[in-house]
Amino acid sequence: MVKWNNRPAYRRFRSEDAECAHRRPATNIREDENAFEIDLAAPGIDKSDISINLENDMLEIKYENGKEDETNYTHREFDKHSFCRSFSLPEMVDTEKINANYKDGILSVVLPKKEEAKPVKKEVKIS
Repeated sequence: MVKWNNRPAYRRFRSEDAECAHRRPATNIREDENAFEIDLAAPGIDKSDISINLENDMLEIKYENGKEDETNYTHREFDKHSFCRSFSLPEMVDTEKINANYKDGILSVVLPKKEEAKPVKKEVKIS
């Protein structure tokens, strides 16, 4: 017997950033009948330093840390590294309606589905 794990949302997105895998923020992808949502862990980052771009169904989320920290630490275990995450979007995403929100260190990008991709519910009458 083989354990089967259904992960439909994750299989539809393909990450395209293998070259910077060591500096990729943790990401969760959720799906419901109306949209996908990508949550990206980015604590301590100013949202004005994050850019989100879409080109040819490729979503790129990028943070460039160009600021030098002049603090004289005696011990340091965390740092804000630049990162770039790219996702190949499925055709069912309505790219005109993508929006994002940054709160409590989590960047949430909502990717609404096109109307024709949403499930149709219909009751069938029995005659």
